[in-house]
Formats: sequence, C-alpha cells, structure tokens
Amino acid sequence: MKDRVPATLDGLVSAARRDVPSLSRLSRLADEVAARSPSAYGSSLRSSVRPRAAIAVVAASAVAFGVFATSQLFDAPRPTVVASSGSEPPSRVESTAATPREAEPAATDPASQAPEIPTIDVRSLPDPKLSPGGRRGSSDSAKAAPGEEMTEGELLHRAHAALSSNPAQALALTAEHGRRFPSGMLVQEREVIAIEALARLARTAEARRRAETFFANYTSSAYRRRVDDALASLARTPSFEETR
Repeated sequence: MKDRVPATLDGLVSAARRDVPSLSRLSRLADEVAARSPSAYGSSLRSSVRPRAAIAVVAASAVAFGVFATSQLFDAPRPTVVASSGSEPPSRVESTAATPREAEPAATDPASQAPEIPTIDVRSLPDPKLSPGGRRGSSDSAKAAPGEEMTEGELLHRAHAALSSNPAQALALTAEHGRRFPSGMLVQEREVIAIEALARLARTAEARRRAETFFANYTSSAYRRRVDDALASLARTPSFEETR
C-alpha cells in the first residue's frame, strides 16, 4: 500500500494549481485586450502579454513537475529493514568470528585431584653399601667420643672442671686428649690432670708410676708442686689396691 501525501503538502499543491491561470484563459485575455486597443498599442500590448503568459506557463509546468516528483517520492516503495535484536552488525560478527575466545580454564573438582605424594631428598637416604650394624656402630662411636669437635684447650678445660665432681670423666678426657693430641702444646697440663684424677680415684700405683714419668720428662716443670700435692693426698686416702 502506497503512503499518502501529507495533508499540508497536498493543500499547498492544490492552492498553487488554483492560483495559476490556464493557457487558454491567458490567450483569450490577450486577444480581448488587443481588440479593444489600437493596432500599434495592441501589438505592443500583445508582445508584452505573451512573454508574461509564457512565464506563467513555465511556472505552472514547474509546479506540476514538483507535484509529480513529490508524489513519486512518497509513492516509491521504501526498503524494508528487518531488525533483529539478537543479530549483530556484519563487521562485528566477522571480527568476533575471526578472534576466537580464549578457552576458559576448566574448574577442577578438589575431590578428583590426586593427593600430593611426599618427597624426600636422595642425599638423606642411607648408603646401601653399609650394613645396618655398620651404621649403628658409626653412630655409637660418635656418641662415645664427645670431644671430637673440641680444641686442645677446651678438652683439658673440661677435664679440669670435672676433677672434683667426676674424676673418672676427667681421666677419660685426658685419655682422649692423648689420642687426639699426642704431641700437643698442653701435654704437661694433661699429665697433671691425669695424676690428680688417679689420686682422687685412690689408684695409688698408677698415680705414682705416672708421677715418676712426669718428673723424668719435665724436671723443671712449674706443675711439680701440684703433682706433689696429689701424691701427698694418697697417704691420707686408702689406696684402690688395699680396698680390693
């Protein structure tokens, strides 16, 4: 169905048509004017009226062409545009298709995950070449030698501190010193502590024998008085051999 011309435009075109006189009327008016006037005046008047009539004809033709063009404009079929709310412009669709979306990481179910397996450093594993007994023996030997990491002075200082409370431990520490430092700088101090420990343990024969060796090796030692005091304490204390 063609669209109707708006009422306002239709009225304007109709008024224009009514205002412009027709061609036959204009010619008749020109003849009447020419008949009533002299020939010269009529010819001049006719020559002046005819251009005006031509102008009126051209104006009427222009108005008629405008009306025809306007009617064709409104009567022409309008292009139908199908609007789709769900569709996107072609350019956007093409760009969307050309750029694939990144795959979203799949949600992992905590219950489906495998439990973590505990790991262990291979360097902490036991040496397969060693037998269990050998490993226990090395551990026992480490426990049996507590002074392995001590220096010569620290070892003897610990032995001297143990004389009054534990002379047996003091004697053991002097033996450890003799094993690790047989020709150390504190050999005299070691022998003096050992003699004093033997005297406190009432091991008279061992104390006297070790004192004789000390006097023979260190005739002018500054520790001679301490060795004499240790031997003097043996006379007031029953010997270990007598108590057996």
